[in-house]
Amino acid sequence: MELKLDYTEKRILTGVIFSIALIMANIITIKVIDLQLFDLRIHAGLIIYPIVHIISSIMADVYSKKDAQRNIIFGLGSYILFLIMIILVVFLPSPAIGNVDITGAFNTMPRPLLAASVAFILGNFITVAMTLHVKRRYIKSKSILKNIVAIDVGLIVDTIIFILIAYIGVLLPDRILSIVIVNSVFYIIWTAILTPVIG
Repeated sequence: MELKLDYTEKRILTGVIFSIALIMANIITIKVIDLQLFDLRIHAGLIIYPIVHIISSIMADVYSKKDAQRNIIFGLGSYILFLIMIILVVFLPSPAIGNVDITGAFNTMPRPLLAASVAFILGNFITVAMTLHVKRRYIKSKSILKNIVAIDVGLIVDTIIFILIAYIGVLLPDRILSIVIVNSVFYIIWTAILTPVIG
């Protein structure tokens, strides 16, 4: 059986993978990974989240700015629907015995949720803008490096926005700077590995 997808089916599939990656990144971010290096830790969501920006870059590069931005808005809609369902489930009454408590597993605090939403929108819009900028500037270049740079810029802006909104006044400035640097370095390395595989 040969699986051939037409233009519309490919766009729909790309949008579905985008939304799934976004939601998965937000679910698994509750797991902290100890890198065993200089006492550094990262959230597991950082492993999947670059896929979201890579898809934004692909959408802008292959389809159009409008399609990429529409995909980002639909992704935000799926993320908000996910959050509403999680918050609803967390606050629904449940029996005291034989039930798994998931309240600690999902951070339903308004500030981090707002930070994640704002960072997601702005970071992905920057990824799209950077992708189109490098596409125009280096029109003859077939190098994937230009896309990696565009994706990394969006991811780093995303990280800075999230960390500032979520943690300013909560964490000390040196800790905030450390998180931004560790996340950014991780994203740069991981995106360089993932982009050629996915793109």
